[in-house]
Amino acid sequence: MKSPSEKQVAANRRNALRSTGPRTAEGKLRSRRNGLAHGLAAQVVVPEEDRAAFDAQMARWDREMGPANVVERHLARRAAACSVKLERIERARELTRREAALKALAGWEKRRQARARSKAQDLVKDPSNTVLDLEGTAFGCDWLIRRWQALDAPLQLGQGWDQRTVLKAQALLGFPDYLPGPDANREVRRLWILAAAASPTQVTALPRLEAEGSLPTDPSHARASLSRFVAEQVGRLEGLRAESWEEVEGPEGRAIALQAAAADPSGEGQLMHRYEVAADRAANAAVRLFLNLRDRRRRELLELSKEARHSSIPRAPVGGGWWCEVDADPAPPGFERIGDGPAAAEPASPLPSPEPVAPGPDDAPLAPVGGAVGPVGPEAYPPGRGPDADPGAPVRSEPISPPRPAAFTRSNPYFPNTLRDQQPGSPPAPSGRTGPTAPPPGRANRDAGTR
Repeated sequence: MKSPSEKQVAANRRNALRSTGPRTAEGKLRSRRNGLAHGLAAQVVVPEEDRAAFDAQMARWDREMGPANVVERHLARRAAACSVKLERIERARELTRREAALKALAGWEKRRQARARSKAQDLVKDPSNTVLDLEGTAFGCDWLIRRWQALDAPLQLGQGWDQRTVLKAQALLGFPDYLPGPDANREVRRLWILAAAASPTQVTALPRLEAEGSLPTDPSHARASLSRFVAEQVGRLEGLRAESWEEVEGPEGRAIALQAAAADPSGEGQLMHRYEVAADRAANAAVRLFLNLRDRRRRELLELSKEARHSSIPRAPVGGGWWCEVDADPAPPGFERIGDGPAAAEPASPLPSPEPVAPGPDDAPLAPVGGAVGPVGPEAYPPGRGPDADPGAPVRSEPISPPRPAAFTRSNPYFPNTLRDQQPGSPPAPSGRTGPTAPPPGRANRDAGTR
Protein backbone atom coordinates (compact mmCIF):
# COMPACT_ATOMS: atom_id res chain seq x y z
CA MET A 1 0.00 0.00 0.00
CA LYS A 2 1.53 3.29 -1.10
CA SER A 3 1.58 6.35 1.09
CA PRO A 4 -1.01 9.10 0.42
CA SER A 5 -0.01 12.04 -1.68
CA GLU A 6 0.33 15.59 -0.44
CA LYS A 7 -3.05 16.55 -1.89
CA GLN A 8 -4.74 13.67 -0.06
CA VAL A 9 -3.07 14.62 3.21
CA ALA A 10 -4.14 18.25 2.80
CA ALA A 11 -7.70 17.20 1.98
CA ASN A 12 -7.85 14.96 5.03
CA ARG A 13 -6.66 17.79 7.24
CA ARG A 14 -9.29 20.17 5.84
CA ASN A 15 -12.02 17.60 6.40
CA ALA A 16 -10.85 17.00 9.97
CA LEU A 17 -11.31 20.70 10.73
CA ARG A 18 -14.95 20.57 9.70
CA SER A 19 -17.41 19.59 12.45
CA THR A 20 -19.77 16.81 11.38
CA GLY A 21 -21.55 16.43 14.71
CA PRO A 22 -24.12 18.55 16.54
CA ARG A 23 -23.04 22.03 17.50
CA THR A 24 -25.78 23.18 19.88
CA ALA A 25 -26.06 22.08 23.51
CA GLU A 26 -29.40 20.35 22.85
CA GLY A 27 -27.95 18.45 19.91
CA LYS A 28 -24.90 17.34 21.86
CA LEU A 29 -27.11 16.17 24.75
CA ARG A 30 -29.31 14.23 22.34
CA SER A 31 -26.22 12.65 20.79
CA ARG A 32 -24.95 11.57 24.21
CA ARG A 33 -28.25 9.82 24.94
CA ASN A 34 -27.69 7.50 21.98
CA GLY A 35 -25.11 5.57 24.00
CA LEU A 36 -27.50 4.89 26.88
CA ALA A 37 -29.28 1.56 27.16
CA HIS A 38 -33.02 1.98 26.76
CA GLY A 39 -36.13 -0.12 26.38
CA LEU A 40 -36.40 -3.48 28.10
CA ALA A 41 -32.59 -3.70 28.35
CA ALA A 42 -32.26 -0.40 30.24
CA GLN A 43 -30.71 -0.37 33.69
CA VAL A 44 -33.21 2.30 34.79
CA VAL A 45 -36.20 0.04 34.45
CA VAL A 46 -38.97 2.57 35.16
CA PRO A 47 -39.72 6.03 33.78
CA GLU A 48 -39.80 9.03 36.03
CA GLU A 49 -43.59 8.96 36.43
CA ASP A 50 -43.26 5.51 38.07
CA ARG A 51 -40.38 6.52 40.34
CA ALA A 52 -42.52 6.50 43.50
CA ALA A 53 -43.75 2.93 42.88
CA PHE A 54 -40.21 1.82 42.05
CA ASP A 55 -38.82 3.35 45.26
CA ALA A 56 -41.61 1.71 47.28
CA GLN A 57 -40.72 -1.67 45.79
CA MET A 58 -37.04 -1.15 46.59
CA ALA A 59 -37.88 -0.16 50.16
CA ARG A 60 -40.03 -3.26 50.56
CA TRP A 61 -37.20 -5.55 49.43
CA ASP A 62 -34.77 -3.79 51.73
CA ARG A 63 -37.17 -4.04 54.66
CA GLU A 64 -38.12 -7.70 54.23
CA MET A 65 -34.63 -9.00 53.42
CA GLY A 66 -33.04 -7.03 56.26
CA PRO A 67 -29.47 -6.58 54.99
CA ALA A 68 -26.88 -6.33 57.75
CA ASN A 69 -24.02 -4.73 55.80
CA VAL A 70 -23.28 -2.86 52.60
CA VAL A 71 -22.72 -6.04 50.58
CA GLU A 72 -26.09 -7.52 51.52
CA ARG A 73 -27.76 -4.16 50.91
CA HIS A 74 -26.26 -4.04 47.41
CA LEU A 75 -27.47 -7.58 46.66
CA ALA A 76 -30.95 -6.76 47.97
CA ARG A 77 -31.23 -3.67 45.78
CA ARG A 78 -29.91 -5.58 42.78
CA ALA A 79 -32.48 -8.33 43.24
CA ALA A 80 -35.23 -5.72 43.63
CA ALA A 81 -34.20 -3.97 40.41
CA CYS A 82 -34.20 -7.24 38.46
CA SER A 83 -37.59 -8.13 39.94
CA VAL A 84 -39.07 -4.83 38.78
CA LYS A 85 -37.57 -5.39 35.33
CA LEU A 86 -39.19 -8.84 35.17
CA GLU A 87 -42.59 -7.37 36.03
CA ARG A 88 -42.14 -4.75 33.33
CA ILE A 89 -41.28 -7.39 30.70
CA GLU A 90 -44.31 -9.48 31.70
CA ARG A 91 -46.61 -6.47 31.32
CA ALA A 92 -45.15 -5.75 27.89
CA ARG A 93 -45.65 -9.36 26.83
CA GLU A 94 -49.27 -9.32 28.00
CA LEU A 95 -49.93 -6.19 25.93
CA THR A 96 -48.39 -7.70 22.80
CA ARG A 97 -49.69 -11.26 23.27
CA ARG A 98 -52.73 -10.83 20.98
CA GLU A 99 -50.71 -9.00 18.35
CA ALA A 100 -48.09 -11.73 18.42
CA ALA A 101 -50.75 -14.43 17.98
CA LEU A 102 -52.32 -12.64 15.00
CA LYS A 103 -48.93 -12.01 13.46
CA ALA A 104 -47.90 -15.64 13.85
CA LEU A 105 -51.21 -16.82 12.35
CA ALA A 106 -50.79 -14.48 9.37
CA GLY A 107 -47.26 -15.75 8.79
CA TRP A 108 -48.48 -19.34 8.92
CA GLU A 109 -51.19 -18.60 6.34
CA LYS A 110 -48.69 -16.97 4.02
CA ARG A 111 -46.39 -19.96 4.23
CA ARG A 112 -49.22 -22.37 3.43
CA GLN A 113 -50.35 -20.21 0.52
CA ALA A 114 -46.83 -20.13 -0.83
CA ARG A 115 -46.69 -23.92 -0.54
CA ALA A 116 -49.93 -24.22 -2.52
CA ARG A 117 -48.64 -21.88 -5.24
CA SER A 118 -45.43 -23.85 -5.43
CA LYS A 119 -47.41 -27.06 -5.85
CA ALA A 120 -49.59 -25.50 -8.55
CA GLN A 121 -46.52 -24.97 -10.75
CA ASP A 122 -46.77 -28.66 -11.70
CA LEU A 123 -50.31 -28.25 -13.03
CA VAL A 124 -49.18 -28.23 -16.67
CA LYS A 125 -46.84 -31.22 -16.31
CA ASP A 126 -49.06 -33.46 -14.17
CA PRO A 127 -52.56 -31.96 -13.95
CA SER A 128 -54.38 -34.96 -12.46
CA ASN A 129 -52.08 -35.50 -9.46
CA THR A 130 -51.58 -31.78 -8.91
CA VAL A 131 -55.34 -31.14 -8.76
CA LEU A 132 -55.78 -34.00 -6.30
CA ASP A 133 -53.06 -32.56 -4.05
CA LEU A 134 -54.50 -29.06 -4.24
CA GLU A 135 -58.04 -30.22 -3.49
CA GLY A 136 -56.73 -32.07 -0.41
CA THR A 137 -55.83 -28.84 1.42
CA ALA A 138 -57.84 -25.74 2.21
CA PHE A 139 -55.19 -23.45 0.79
CA GLY A 140 -54.99 -25.53 -2.41
CA CYS A 141 -58.76 -25.29 -2.82
CA ASP A 142 -58.52 -21.57 -2.28
CA TRP A 143 -55.94 -21.33 -5.06
CA LEU A 144 -58.19 -23.28 -7.45
CA ILE A 145 -61.18 -21.08 -6.55
CA ARG A 146 -59.20 -17.98 -7.41
CA ARG A 147 -58.19 -19.43 -10.78
CA TRP A 148 -61.81 -20.24 -11.67
CA GLN A 149 -62.90 -16.76 -10.61
CA ALA A 150 -60.20 -15.27 -12.81
CA LEU A 151 -61.58 -17.27 -15.77
CA ASP A 152 -65.11 -16.07 -14.99
CA ALA A 153 -64.14 -12.39 -15.06
CA PRO A 154 -64.18 -12.06 -18.91
CA LEU A 155 -67.56 -13.78 -19.04
CA GLN A 156 -69.00 -11.22 -16.62
CA LEU A 157 -67.82 -8.50 -19.01
CA GLY A 158 -69.56 -10.12 -22.02
CA GLN A 159 -66.39 -11.52 -23.52
CA GLY A 160 -65.71 -15.08 -24.53
CA TRP A 161 -62.74 -17.39 -24.09
CA ASP A 162 -59.97 -18.21 -26.44
CA GLN A 163 -58.34 -21.59 -27.08
CA ARG A 164 -55.67 -21.01 -24.44
CA THR A 165 -58.23 -20.13 -21.75
CA VAL A 166 -60.20 -23.29 -22.49
CA LEU A 167 -57.02 -25.37 -22.06
CA LYS A 168 -56.40 -23.67 -18.68
CA ALA A 169 -59.91 -24.55 -17.53
CA GLN A 170 -59.39 -28.12 -18.73
CA ALA A 171 -56.16 -28.31 -16.66
CA LEU A 172 -58.07 -27.05 -13.59
CA LEU A 173 -60.37 -30.02 -14.04
CA GLY A 174 -57.35 -32.34 -13.93
CA PHE A 175 -57.04 -33.19 -17.63
CA PRO A 176 -54.11 -32.62 -20.02
CA ASP A 177 -54.23 -30.05 -22.81
CA TYR A 178 -55.69 -32.19 -25.61
CA LEU A 179 -58.85 -31.87 -27.64
CA PRO A 180 -61.53 -34.18 -26.19
CA GLY A 181 -62.81 -37.02 -28.33
CA PRO A 182 -66.39 -38.30 -28.72
CA ASP A 183 -66.08 -40.57 -25.70
CA ALA A 184 -64.30 -37.99 -23.48
CA ASN A 185 -65.52 -36.81 -20.08
CA ARG A 186 -68.92 -35.17 -20.23
CA GLU A 187 -67.82 -32.13 -18.24
CA VAL A 188 -64.87 -31.55 -20.54
CA ARG A 189 -67.01 -31.84 -23.70
CA ARG A 190 -69.58 -29.50 -22.17
CA LEU A 191 -66.82 -26.97 -21.45
CA TRP A 192 -65.57 -27.05 -25.04
CA ILE A 193 -69.02 -26.85 -26.64
CA LEU A 194 -70.07 -23.86 -24.51
CA ALA A 195 -66.76 -22.06 -25.09
CA ALA A 196 -67.03 -22.63 -28.86
CA ALA A 197 -70.60 -21.29 -28.84
CA ALA A 198 -69.55 -18.18 -26.87
CA SER A 199 -66.52 -17.51 -29.12
CA PRO A 200 -67.05 -19.23 -32.48
CA THR A 201 -64.02 -17.63 -34.12
CA GLN A 202 -61.48 -18.33 -31.32
CA VAL A 203 -62.30 -21.86 -30.05
CA THR A 204 -62.29 -25.08 -32.05
CA ALA A 205 -65.86 -26.39 -32.42
CA LEU A 206 -66.47 -30.04 -31.53
CA PRO A 207 -69.10 -32.15 -33.28
CA ARG A 208 -72.12 -32.39 -31.00
CA LEU A 209 -73.55 -35.68 -29.91
CA GLU A 210 -77.25 -36.43 -29.54
CA ALA A 211 -77.13 -35.78 -25.77
CA GLU A 212 -75.45 -32.42 -26.34
CA GLY A 213 -78.10 -31.05 -28.65
CA SER A 214 -79.82 -29.17 -25.80
CA LEU A 215 -76.79 -26.98 -25.12
CA PRO A 216 -77.24 -23.34 -26.23
CA THR A 217 -75.80 -22.15 -29.51
CA ASP A 218 -76.36 -18.41 -29.00
CA PRO A 219 -73.19 -16.63 -27.76
CA SER A 220 -74.94 -14.76 -24.94
CA HIS A 221 -76.74 -17.84 -23.67
CA ALA A 222 -73.53 -19.84 -24.05
CA ARG A 223 -71.60 -17.31 -21.93
CA ALA A 224 -74.31 -17.50 -19.23
CA SER A 225 -74.18 -21.30 -19.24
CA LEU A 226 -70.39 -21.20 -19.13
CA SER A 227 -70.54 -18.81 -16.14
CA ARG A 228 -72.90 -21.21 -14.36
CA PHE A 229 -70.44 -24.03 -15.07
CA VAL A 230 -67.67 -22.01 -13.41
CA ALA A 231 -69.96 -21.29 -10.43
CA GLU A 232 -70.60 -25.03 -10.03
CA GLN A 233 -66.86 -25.69 -9.86
CA VAL A 234 -66.37 -22.87 -7.35
CA GLY A 235 -69.17 -24.21 -5.14
CA ARG A 236 -67.70 -27.70 -5.20
CA LEU A 237 -64.24 -26.36 -4.22
CA GLU A 238 -65.68 -24.23 -1.42
CA GLY A 239 -67.24 -27.32 0.11
CA LEU A 240 -63.90 -29.13 -0.07
CA ARG A 241 -62.15 -26.14 1.47
CA ALA A 242 -64.56 -25.96 4.41
CA GLU A 243 -64.19 -29.68 5.05
CA SER A 244 -60.39 -29.54 4.93
CA TRP A 245 -60.31 -26.48 7.20
CA GLU A 246 -62.55 -28.21 9.71
CA GLU A 247 -60.36 -31.29 9.89
CA VAL A 248 -56.78 -30.14 9.22
CA GLU A 249 -56.01 -26.44 8.82
CA GLY A 250 -58.37 -25.15 11.50
CA PRO A 251 -56.85 -27.09 14.44
CA GLU A 252 -53.37 -26.36 13.14
CA GLY A 253 -54.08 -22.63 12.94
CA ARG A 254 -55.52 -22.56 16.46
CA ALA A 255 -52.45 -24.40 17.76
CA ILE A 256 -50.20 -21.85 16.07
CA ALA A 257 -52.16 -18.99 17.65
CA LEU A 258 -52.02 -20.55 21.12
CA GLN A 259 -48.32 -21.23 20.77
CA ALA A 260 -47.67 -17.67 19.67
CA ALA A 261 -49.71 -16.35 22.59
CA ALA A 262 -47.71 -18.48 25.01
CA ALA A 263 -44.31 -17.81 23.43
CA ASP A 264 -43.79 -15.23 20.71
CA PRO A 265 -41.63 -16.88 18.00
CA SER A 266 -40.91 -13.62 16.19
CA GLY A 267 -37.63 -11.74 16.40
CA GLU A 268 -39.07 -9.19 18.82
CA GLY A 269 -40.51 -11.97 20.97
CA GLN A 270 -37.21 -13.83 21.08
CA LEU A 271 -35.39 -10.62 22.03
CA MET A 272 -37.91 -10.00 24.81
CA HIS A 273 -37.48 -13.59 25.96
CA ARG A 274 -33.70 -13.09 26.18
CA TYR A 275 -34.25 -9.95 28.25
CA GLU A 276 -36.55 -11.89 30.56
CA VAL A 277 -34.09 -14.77 30.97
CA ALA A 278 -31.21 -12.38 31.69
CA ALA A 279 -33.23 -10.46 34.30
CA ASP A 280 -34.43 -13.69 35.92
CA ARG A 281 -30.90 -15.08 36.13
CA ALA A 282 -29.55 -11.85 37.59
CA ALA A 283 -32.32 -11.72 40.22
CA ASN A 284 -31.85 -15.37 41.18
CA ALA A 285 -28.07 -14.96 41.37
CA ALA A 286 -28.40 -11.94 43.67
CA VAL A 287 -30.87 -13.73 45.95
CA ARG A 288 -28.76 -16.89 45.98
CA LEU A 289 -25.59 -14.98 46.88
CA PHE A 290 -27.48 -13.08 49.59
CA LEU A 291 -28.72 -16.34 51.12
CA ASN A 292 -25.23 -17.86 50.90
CA LEU A 293 -23.78 -14.93 52.84
CA ARG A 294 -26.51 -15.25 55.44
CA ASP A 295 -25.89 -18.98 55.78
CA ARG A 296 -22.14 -18.48 56.06
CA ARG A 297 -22.55 -15.89 58.82
CA ARG A 298 -25.01 -18.18 60.60
CA ARG A 299 -22.51 -21.05 60.52
CA GLU A 300 -19.77 -18.79 61.85
CA LEU A 301 -21.98 -17.69 64.74
CA LEU A 302 -22.84 -21.31 65.48
CA GLU A 303 -19.16 -22.22 65.55
CA LEU A 304 -18.42 -19.34 67.92
CA SER A 305 -21.27 -20.29 70.20
CA LYS A 306 -20.16 -23.92 70.14
CA GLU A 307 -16.62 -22.93 71.10
CA ALA A 308 -17.93 -20.75 73.89
CA ARG A 309 -20.32 -23.46 75.08
CA HIS A 310 -17.61 -26.15 75.24
CA SER A 311 -14.97 -23.85 76.73
CA SER A 312 -13.87 -24.40 80.35
CA ILE A 313 -13.98 -20.66 81.01
CA PRO A 314 -17.50 -19.28 81.49
CA ARG A 315 -18.35 -16.78 78.76
CA ALA A 316 -21.29 -14.59 77.89
CA PRO A 317 -22.33 -13.25 74.46
CA VAL A 318 -21.90 -9.52 73.98
CA GLY A 319 -23.34 -9.27 70.45
CA GLY A 320 -21.95 -9.41 66.97
CA GLY A 321 -20.60 -12.92 67.45
CA TRP A 322 -18.23 -11.82 70.25
CA TRP A 323 -17.99 -13.30 73.73
CA CYS A 324 -16.37 -12.24 76.98
CA GLU A 325 -15.50 -14.07 80.16
CA VAL A 326 -18.13 -13.83 82.85
CA ASP A 327 -15.57 -13.15 85.60
CA ALA A 328 -13.42 -10.83 83.47
CA ASP A 329 -11.91 -7.91 85.36
CA PRO A 330 -13.70 -4.71 84.32
CA ALA A 331 -10.53 -2.69 85.01
CA PRO A 332 -6.98 -4.06 84.52
CA PRO A 333 -4.38 -3.58 87.28
CA GLY A 334 -3.26 0.04 87.53
CA PHE A 335 -6.30 1.34 85.63
CA GLU A 336 -8.12 4.25 87.25
CA ARG A 337 -11.28 5.59 85.65
CA ILE A 338 -11.46 9.34 85.26
CA GLY A 339 -13.77 10.92 87.79
CA ASP A 340 -13.69 8.05 90.33
CA GLY A 341 -11.56 9.88 92.94
CA PRO A 342 -11.70 13.39 94.37
CA ALA A 343 -8.41 14.29 92.70
CA ALA A 344 -10.04 13.97 89.28
CA ALA A 345 -11.88 17.26 89.74
CA GLU A 346 -8.60 19.19 90.21
CA PRO A 347 -6.74 20.25 87.07
CA ALA A 348 -3.71 18.10 86.37
CA SER A 349 -0.31 19.77 86.31
CA PRO A 350 1.40 19.70 82.93
CA LEU A 351 4.76 18.93 84.58
CA PRO A 352 5.45 16.01 86.95
CA SER A 353 6.16 16.79 90.59
CA PRO A 354 9.85 16.49 91.57
CA GLU A 355 9.04 15.24 95.10
CA PRO A 356 8.39 11.51 95.52
CA VAL A 357 4.86 10.58 96.27
CA ALA A 358 4.44 9.48 99.88
CA PRO A 359 2.39 6.33 100.46
CA GLY A 360 -1.05 6.89 101.84
CA PRO A 361 -2.53 5.30 104.90
CA ASP A 362 -4.84 3.11 102.78
CA ASP A 363 -2.08 1.69 100.58
CA ALA A 364 -1.51 -2.01 101.22
CA PRO A 365 2.08 -3.19 101.61
CA LEU A 366 3.54 -5.39 98.91
CA ALA A 367 4.18 -9.04 99.64
CA PRO A 368 7.81 -10.08 100.11
CA VAL A 369 9.63 -12.51 97.86
CA GLY A 370 8.70 -16.07 98.71
CA GLY A 371 5.64 -15.02 100.68
CA ALA A 372 1.97 -15.39 99.82
CA VAL A 373 0.95 -14.89 96.22
CA GLY A 374 -1.67 -12.24 97.02
CA PRO A 375 -3.96 -10.87 99.64
CA VAL A 376 -6.61 -13.10 101.01
CA GLY A 377 -10.06 -11.84 101.92
CA PRO A 378 -12.32 -9.15 100.52
CA GLU A 379 -9.34 -7.06 99.36
CA ALA A 380 -8.43 -9.84 96.86
CA TYR A 381 -11.40 -8.92 94.64
CA PRO A 382 -11.70 -5.71 92.62
CA PRO A 383 -14.51 -3.30 93.44
CA GLY A 384 -17.90 -4.66 92.47
CA ARG A 385 -16.53 -8.18 91.71
CA GLY A 386 -16.56 -9.83 95.11
CA PRO A 387 -18.54 -12.93 96.07
CA ASP A 388 -21.36 -10.76 97.41
CA ALA A 389 -21.63 -8.67 94.24
CA ASP A 390 -23.38 -11.32 92.13
CA PRO A 391 -24.39 -14.62 93.79
CA GLY A 392 -24.60 -16.43 90.44
CA ALA A 393 -21.23 -15.29 89.08
CA PRO A 394 -18.31 -17.75 89.24
CA VAL A 395 -15.41 -16.97 91.55
CA ARG A 396 -11.77 -17.21 90.52
CA SER A 397 -9.62 -19.63 92.50
CA GLU A 398 -6.49 -17.63 91.58
CA PRO A 399 -5.77 -13.91 91.64
CA ILE A 400 -6.21 -12.05 88.38
CA SER A 401 -2.52 -11.13 88.29
CA PRO A 402 0.24 -12.01 90.82
CA PRO A 403 1.45 -9.02 92.87
CA ARG A 404 4.89 -7.61 92.36
CA PRO A 405 7.43 -8.49 95.06
CA ALA A 406 8.93 -5.81 97.26
CA ALA A 407 12.38 -6.31 95.74
CA PHE A 408 11.12 -4.93 92.40
CA THR A 409 11.83 -1.18 92.70
CA ARG A 410 13.06 1.57 90.41
CA SER A 411 16.62 1.04 91.63
CA ASN A 412 16.37 -2.73 90.99
CA PRO A 413 14.42 -3.06 87.73
CA TYR A 414 15.24 -6.78 87.35
CA PHE A 415 12.30 -8.99 88.14
CA PRO A 416 13.40 -11.55 90.78
CA ASN A 417 13.29 -15.26 89.99
CA THR A 418 12.65 -17.61 92.91
CA LEU A 419 14.37 -20.62 91.34
CA ARG A 420 17.36 -18.54 90.27
CA ASP A 421 17.79 -16.68 93.59
CA GLN A 422 17.29 -19.76 95.82
CA GLN A 423 20.39 -20.70 97.85
CA PRO A 424 21.66 -24.28 98.02
CA GLY A 425 20.17 -26.23 100.92
CA SER A 426 17.32 -23.78 101.55
CA PRO A 427 13.73 -25.08 101.44
CA PRO A 428 11.88 -24.36 98.20
CA ALA A 429 9.77 -21.25 98.24
CA PRO A 430 6.18 -21.30 96.98
CA SER A 431 6.00 -20.27 93.32
CA GLY A 432 2.40 -19.10 93.33
CA ARG A 433 1.35 -21.67 90.75
CA THR A 434 -1.50 -24.09 91.13
CA GLY A 435 -0.42 -27.70 91.00
CA PRO A 436 -2.34 -30.59 89.50
CA THR A 437 -5.40 -31.87 91.26
CA ALA A 438 -4.77 -34.83 93.56
CA PRO A 439 -6.30 -38.07 92.31
CA PRO A 440 -9.01 -39.86 94.29
CA PRO A 441 -7.84 -42.34 96.98
CA GLY A 442 -9.11 -45.37 95.12
CA ARG A 443 -7.34 -44.38 91.91
CA ALA A 444 -4.09 -43.66 93.79
CA ASN A 445 -4.12 -47.13 95.43
CA ARG A 446 -4.87 -48.75 92.08
CA ASP A 447 -2.03 -46.91 90.37
CA ALA A 448 0.34 -47.86 93.20
CA GLY A 449 -0.64 -51.53 92.93
CA THR A 450 -0.07 -51.41 89.18
CA ARG A 451 3.43 -49.98 89.58
